[in-house]
Amino acid sequence: MITKRISLIYLIVIATILTAFGGVIAVGSELNDSGSPIAVYRSYIEAVEKENLEAAKGFWTIEDDKAVILDTTIGVWISSRLLNKGVSRRFGMEALEEFEFYRDDVTDQALGRTKKRLDESTVLINGNHAELKIKWQKDDGYPNTAFEFSGDDGVVPFIRVNGKWKIDTNALAGRDKAGALLEAGSISLMMRDSVAVTNDAVRAMEDGKFTTVKEIEQFMTRRLVALADERKNQQKDAQQ
Repeated sequence: MITKRISLIYLIVIATILTAFGGVIAVGSELNDSGSPIAVYRSYIEAVEKENLEAAKGFWTIEDDKAVILDTTIGVWISSRLLNKGVSRRFGMEALEEFEFYRDDVTDQALGRTKKRLDESTVLINGNHAELKIKWQKDDGYPNTAFEFSGDDGVVPFIRVNGKWKIDTNALAGRDKAGALLEAGSISLMMRDSVAVTNDAVRAMEDGKFTTVKEIEQFMTRRLVALADERKNQQKDAQQ
């Protein structure tokens, strides 16, 4: 009880200081509004759980001419979930855990862990901008995997758009730098290739084209190497 009182006093003091400088701090359990940053982030995770790319993208904001970035930054989670599920369903969990392209940060358990941490997380609101600070626990990330684990210093930036809180892509990339993710040689283009290859592997697996996990690994590796070589050649041509 004493610890809880001290924590409450601490939050009140911090809130008073932040308010004086134009900010307001709130605790996750107090943000029950369906439109709050915490609620929005929870709904985003649930859209990823359902492998619903269009719904998940709806919780983010970016300029229309750069919207394709979201197909990659969010698509990588969904394509990986579909690949995990496909390999597990066809070859079993043991094979999945040995699979070269297995991602354990998009499992139901990892997504559920991040959602649970939102209950005690905080949000700093400053006008039309906000930062979600997820309260991770000691073993989160490793050995307990968590979706979009960001460590103690990580925050999720939000911006209010037409009265609704959205995850701010520009702030994550560095304000006004999201467009750089589309430039040749950027990690976003490499991620886009990875998403495309993963989705191709999922479709081929569903069509029964693989008889072993090794065949999936070889298929994906060949495609990724070929696309990487293609990117390098494109860069060389652009520099000439």
